[in-house]
Amino acid sequence: MDSGRGVIESELLLITDDQSFGSTVVDAVEETGMAVSATHVDPTRGLTELETDDTEGVIIDGQIAEPVAVVDRFTGRTGLPVAVLADAAGDEDTLAQAIRAGATDVFPRTTTSAQYELVVDRLVTDDSAADTRVLAEDETTYREAYEALFEKISAGLVVHDPETGTVVDVNERFCEMNGYDRSELIGEPISMVTPPEEAYGREAAEEMIQRARTEGPQRFEWRNQRRDGDTFPVEVDLTVIELADTERVLASVQDITERKRREREYEQIFNGVNDAISVHDTETAELLEVNDRFCTLLGYDADEIVEMGMEGYLPDYDEYTAENARKFVRTVVEAGEPRRTEWAIETRDGEIRWLEAKGTTVDMNGEIRYVSINRDITERRHREQRLEVFNRVLRHNLRNQLDVIRGHAEELTDQTEDDHADQIVRSVDKLAGIGRRARNIDRIISSDETLTSIDLSETLREAVDAVDPTQSDVTVTTEFPEEARLRTSEDSVTMAVECALENAVEHAAETVTIAIEDRPDECIITIEDDGPGIPEDELVPIEAATETRLQHGRGLGLWQLRWCVDNVNGELSFETDTGTTVRITVPDRHESGRPD
Repeated sequence: MDSGRGVIESELLLITDDQSFGSTVVDAVEETGMAVSATHVDPTRGLTELETDDTEGVIIDGQIAEPVAVVDRFTGRTGLPVAVLADAAGDEDTLAQAIRAGATDVFPRTTTSAQYELVVDRLVTDDSAADTRVLAEDETTYREAYEALFEKISAGLVVHDPETGTVVDVNERFCEMNGYDRSELIGEPISMVTPPEEAYGREAAEEMIQRARTEGPQRFEWRNQRRDGDTFPVEVDLTVIELADTERVLASVQDITERKRREREYEQIFNGVNDAISVHDTETAELLEVNDRFCTLLGYDADEIVEMGMEGYLPDYDEYTAENARKFVRTVVEAGEPRRTEWAIETRDGEIRWLEAKGTTVDMNGEIRYVSINRDITERRHREQRLEVFNRVLRHNLRNQLDVIRGHAEELTDQTEDDHADQIVRSVDKLAGIGRRARNIDRIISSDETLTSIDLSETLREAVDAVDPTQSDVTVTTEFPEEARLRTSEDSVTMAVECALENAVEHAAETVTIAIEDRPDECIITIEDDGPGIPEDELVPIEAATETRLQHGRGLGLWQLRWCVDNVNGELSFETDTGTTVRITVPDRHESGRPD
């Protein structure tokens, strides 16, 4: 082959990360004697080189990482003809995928100059010769390589005549898939391997072939029918190619029976659970899919919900807005771990319902999606609200009655020397203290924690100063470092220490000691007394952090201690051999927010 066949003086760009192979191919192109030169670069430099070089065509090594993506990038951004060098013994799908991505041709990955005469001829031609391009003189060699690749593809391949829709060629995989010999299929309409239904008949198949010619590559699901009459689902990719300067339509056919089975199983699980589930795009938070339970909850059909998006069912009040919901999605996606929240939604009837939502990311058919698993907690929220009102009213009435009792008891104290009145006053004070403790517990359980950086030594000094010993002979000593800084919930730590300290002072014989051990990632608080110890039946549920109708501690203070320690993700332990030693481990919470 010589340069007199319309080939102009041009530059080819070879994309490969194999330096040795790249140099050999460049030499092979030079050895053709054609008026063309070649340069090889790695994939990361390819597009940059195009901005400065007078490149007429691109050759892509099929063994680079993600070769099809590179093909797509070049064809989409440059419009240049692209040839792919594929190894028949390597990636079996390179041919179909590369052509689908817009490659002009696929050639064997060799280093012979004879082949590159054909490559140059296919990629670089004079405009005047554009309509008369011919195959290389060694077309037979090219055809053999093409057939080797054609048969190695794992997908079923069908080459169609675009004018008639008849089958020009098929690979062995397609024959196996449908139960026919090659000779039985060539020259026949594709409807020979499809069910007789109108949706999959000859006219429908030929219409899809024409779409590939007029609209570009087509991807769709179809049904095939085997020789024995069984039908099965397939996914078809149609694209227009040139073979021997003749327009053809290549169909890549994948049996998706297993994928459809998994999809059915997913749908059964998706719609069979009691929780309302929504699926969202991880980048935009756009609503993509909801299950049946979600539809029942909102009172809309799935299509209606997806169409209106989050704006349609999230009430626009307080913080429960679509924008804040998107922020929560981004938080979960960026964190890469599940998170929980409570959220309000509005149903078709205008009713506000409350959801406990767990947001997480899931790989769904190769795509990462954000999934929200939602549980309706409306009734729980209503009970909590009613209980809150009840508690406020109860505390108010109790406080009023205690004031009345105290007033009468003080009158009696002034009128008599009997100590019964003094006992009543002390009991009233204890009841008032229990009320305050109950309010503190309620605040711990109900409110969101706030993490701050504190000096634990200073915080505990203030807690010690606030304790009023009931016995004058009880001595409280402290062993604190000058400073012990950590990030935690100051309210919970303070309440925990006050509770443990009050209990120790109340039951101590003579001494109470409170100490801090400052460690790199935590602080250990120890409160020790010389009292009689805590009864076993009180300790069991407290240490286990569980309470039931039949097993629970009677001491409100111990439960307050337990809950406060849990609130800071700490650890609590007791020793009661001689007196009582309470040990509280408070971790340094470097990150804001409570882990799930």
